[in-house]
Amino acid sequence: MKIELIPVIEITNYDQDIATPISGPYWGFADDWEAYRIATSIAAGFSEDLKPYTKGSSFYKINEINDKDLLKIIHKEIATQQTEENLGIDDLESSFYGGYILKIDGVDKYFPQCCGNLGDIEDWISL
Repeated sequence: MKIELIPVIEITNYDQDIATPISGPYWGFADDWEAYRIATSIAAGFSEDLKPYTKGSSFYKINEINDKDLLKIIHKEIATQQTEENLGIDDLESSFYGGYILKIDGVDKYFPQCCGNLGDIEDWISL
């Protein structure tokens, strides 16, 4: 049995002026969500090289994000925290939403859930 934990971060660009697909979830309507993801990513200034873990999803393997896009993600997170949470530069938290995908024998079994982050690795220790 081959078991993998794949670290991913969630990147969403819902703040673009682009209509969200009316059908969901993304895995059931992957083409619609992929077109939306591409349009919002480009509108937000990300490169065309930014590809999700699976078609239409908002999860991205950390080791596949290029430096330019990673810097854009960091700047976006800093701006969000400073605007929404009114934090100074010394008070910023450095956790991106996301977590780990559990893959067993080549099949994705578990995806990060709402509000998860890479610090959730502690929850996997008992396994």
